[in-house]
Amino acid sequence: MLRELDWLKNHSRAAAAETDETAEWCSRAQQFDGMCEAVVQLFNRLSNAPNRSILYDLYNYICDIKSGVGLARAYVKTLGGQCPPSAQLMNDDPEPWGFRGGLSGEFQRMLPCHGNRDLFRHPLMTEVYCMRPYSPEDKVQVQKIFMEMKSAGGGKMPLMMLPPLLCDSLSSGELAPSPQCALILEDEIGVCGYALALTDAQPAAAKTQRAVSAEVLKDFPSLVTIQVLPRVIDSTPAKRMIVRLLSSIKNSGSRGVFCELRQSDRRMLDFYTKLGCFKPIKMAGLPEDVVAMGASL
Repeated sequence: MLRELDWLKNHSRAAAAETDETAEWCSRAQQFDGMCEAVVQLFNRLSNAPNRSILYDLYNYICDIKSGVGLARAYVKTLGGQCPPSAQLMNDDPEPWGFRGGLSGEFQRMLPCHGNRDLFRHPLMTEVYCMRPYSPEDKVQVQKIFMEMKSAGGGKMPLMMLPPLLCDSLSSGELAPSPQCALILEDEIGVCGYALALTDAQPAAAKTQRAVSAEVLKDFPSLVTIQVLPRVIDSTPAKRMIVRLLSSIKNSGSRGVFCELRQSDRRMLDFYTKLGCFKPIKMAGLPEDVVAMGASL
């Protein structure tokens, strides 16, 4: 639909003049209008769905895309002379805080009153990522990423002086992750990230020789760790990894997970915070410069 909207906009002169492209423009505009109507019908069907839990989970998303598609639909009709143009001031350099996110935001960026520089005029370089299950052969690459990011997150402190984390034994390969609870992220260069988990955090606590209170393990019995290399600029692949990992942990019967992070690792702290489901939790005996975050499943 974004490609169709881009074509209709770039060939809008054909709608106002009798040219060889006029019939094609009108035909594609009608098809685009049909696509928009399908989104509206999807919204209506979802709103009337008997399963209200699904409706409540998806309503904000489908309402948002319906709104974005509605703006695009009206704009195409304006190009075709079917409705008067908007009186809103046309601005090709809008303020960034006026943009919405997601697919609806991409439709918004295509409209002249919101600017259209982002998507087609200066397209971003996109990367293709592969997410797959972890295998024993990945151990060396995981260790390499672990050591590289540990050095980057250690600040001025030497590696041997960094406080140990419970998840270090997972990343270093000293402990094997639980079955179905380990994922690898690859790009065209090779392995660029991982997400590992223990459904029972006790072995990691014993390996690190650090006691974890029974009260914490009651609500957060599982341990997770995720790491991606800085060349993975887009956070979406990492988010998909952690969502899939949490789903597998939940299927194992766990009711909650936790992770440990160094305060100097601002990158991963921001990542977990922006996920929304992880919140800081209190854990006794944490080393200096280490914070714990937990999520209920």
